[in-house]
Amino acid sequence: MTPCLNEGEWLEPTLCSVIDQDYPHAEYLVSDGGSRDGSVLALTRYDQHITWWCSEVDNGRSDAIRKTLRRATGDLILILNAGDVLLPGALQAIADAAAKYTRPWMVGHAQIIGDHALPMGQGYDAIHVWPRQFVSRARFAQIDHEALCFEQMLESQLLHSGHQPMPLGCIAVAKRQQQIPPPALAA
Repeated sequence: MTPCLNEGEWLEPTLCSVIDQDYPHAEYLVSDGGSRDGSVLALTRYDQHITWWCSEVDNGRSDAIRKTLRRATGDLILILNAGDVLLPGALQAIADAAAKYTRPWMVGHAQIIGDHALPMGQGYDAIHVWPRQFVSRARFAQIDHEALCFEQMLESQLLHSGHQPMPLGCIAVAKRQQQIPPPALAA
């Protein structure tokens, strides 16, 4: 699933990376928070390849995820931000790992790239893959969308109960805007 808001420039590569996966059992859901850029155009363009999508004002990222989760029917939940691009074969690798191991959740990594697809140092973002039973409506009801994102809450609960994630390795590339350092002040 992909929650997004005004990320039209980055949404299309994300959509294509999911659509181009050679994995027949995937469902793809996108909740757009009422974007006023090119996001809806991209969603419309790929409509026949997206299981469900909407574009309506919501109360932020957690609300968009809650809304999308209500419609999800798969056994595994992966939240992919606009701008993150799955590597070829990522969904099959996730499914294979889920079938082979019984850890409560998996964590893959996304190599962070900046403008012009240039790597930004050695940075990685975590890409969590949650089994459906750990992403229940009851857990989402506990989330204060202003205070905590759901991934942090679930990770905290699972770690507290002694569960460790299964590492998946690099499964995606995450585009982030490069931070331009402020100019040095003359003394």
